[in-house]
Amino acid sequence: MTARRYGDDEVREIFNLATTGGTADRSLPAESGGLTLDELQHIGREAGIEPARVAQAAATLDARGKPAPVRRAFGLPIGVSRVVDLPRAPTDREWEQLISEFRTTFGAQGHATSSGGLRDWSQGNLHISIEPTARGEQLRLSTLKDDAIAQRAVGRDGRNGDAHGSSGHRRR
Repeated sequence: MTARRYGDDEVREIFNLATTGGTADRSLPAESGGLTLDELQHIGREAGIEPARVAQAAATLDARGKPAPVRRAFGLPIGVSRVVDLPRAPTDREWEQLISEFRTTFGAQGHATSSGGLRDWSQGNLHISIEPTARGEQLRLSTLKDDAIAQRAVGRDGRNGDAHGSSGHRRR
């Protein structure tokens, strides 16, 4: 297994978090190239930053997860997704607790399934799953607004292409 490498933007964010304890609202994509955590800790040590602070900042950045590609129809977003790497697969008890949280959060029973290393909970177009990866496990959260596709194709008010009100006449 190769060591995670941090790109330039991630390096700046890690040292910002390690020195100021500040937070940022954005997620940064994982990049190829860049520096390993060991290299970052070495640089930090030379700058007077404790290696533990650098490691903690890197873990904070990694825990934010990464947005998955946005599904689009007619150029407009119709779905969102987020992927978060997990250090290990959740136990059966932890998975049951997650399902309980999903049911409470979304006010729906949903449907839970398990098959081998895959676990899934879904309610309509909302899907939450635990998936194995080359580095461990990941939690994937996604939803799709499929009626947006039909609305875009038919028109905003539901009639074939008439987006200008109930009279059926276009305003000039």
